Parts: sequence; structure tokens; C-alpha cells
Amino acid sequence: MVFQFKIQIKDIAKPPVWRRITIPADFTFLRFHYVIQKAFGWEDCGGIYGYENIKEVFETMPESKEANGYREWLGMDEGEIWDTGAVDIEEINLCLEEI
Repeated sequence: MVFQFKIQIKDIAKPPVWRRITIPADFTFLRFHYVIQKAFGWEDCGGIYGYENIKEVFETMPESKEANGYREWLGMDEGEIWDTGAVDIEEINLCLEEI
């Protein structure tokens, strides 16, 4: 048995951005997550664990090579300091529940 999904990005209508994917019924949610990322050409940022790692690096080693790598990946200017308090994970989780 397989499941077919049409996944569309919310609030993007002109043109709509969507993918149709088919997965085996025994897929785990984690594997499904990776398939969705691959279908849209997205990179895995590690979810909440990735966020927590980025946050720790900017809080404890803001001038490190690792922080500079994150700045580049996030499209930040060189030396720009990421305000780790600006993101409320609980608020984001509530928004994700609505999707």
C-alpha cells in the first residue's frame, strides 16, 4: 500500500508551489519529513535541535568560525550578531500546529 500527497506551500498562490509525492505506507514520519524536504529542494537544518545548536554557538562563541559559517548559511552580514531572544520556539510551535 502507498499514500499519495499533494503538498502546497501555504499563502503562495501566484504561481502555487506544490509537489505530489507517493510514499510507502510503512514510512516513518521522519522519512516522510526527509522526502518533503528533498521534493522542495530544502536543506535539513536539524529542526529544534539545529536551532538550539545555532543559538548556543551565537550565545557562547559569536566570533567563532562556526558562528561565521552559520552567518553565511543564514544570509547574515559578516560580524552581524543574531538576537537569540528574538525567536520564541513556543510561538513557532503553535503556528506549526495550525499548518
